[in-house]
Amino acid sequence: MNKSTVDELTKLQEEYVEKTRAITNKIYEESFEKRKRKVAEMYRIPEKNEERKEIDKKLLKLAESISAELINKNGVRRISVNAQIKKTIDRLRLAGYIHPMKSKASGNQKLYYLRDEEIVLKYNSVIHGLLN
Repeated sequence: MNKSTVDELTKLQEEYVEKTRAITNKIYEESFEKRKRKVAEMYRIPEKNEERKEIDKKLLKLAESISAELINKNGVRRISVNAQIKKTIDRLRLAGYIHPMKSKASGNQKLYYLRDEEIVLKYNSVIHGLLN
């Protein structure tokens, strides 16, 4: 092949690649716009009258002020759990976490070789199981 033929082939190849990219971009943009319109239709919010818009603004301001007040609140926040203590202790006794005769914790051989983090995770799972 001579140089002019190679140059023509290179030019054709570049033209092919350029046109292919243009077509790909056009298809991508069309599908993107189509998807955008579809999502916009799915989540389209109906028009509100002026009174409703004013109420929404007031509610939003109220929610922001309540949120700010809760964030700025000092003091300890407590989490409370309502559980039947007698039933929970009986289940712990059956699972081997409490001595069968005394109301004291007993050693659990299954947990002896575990790391501290694993033991805490095990107890957390037991507590969640008992409370659910």
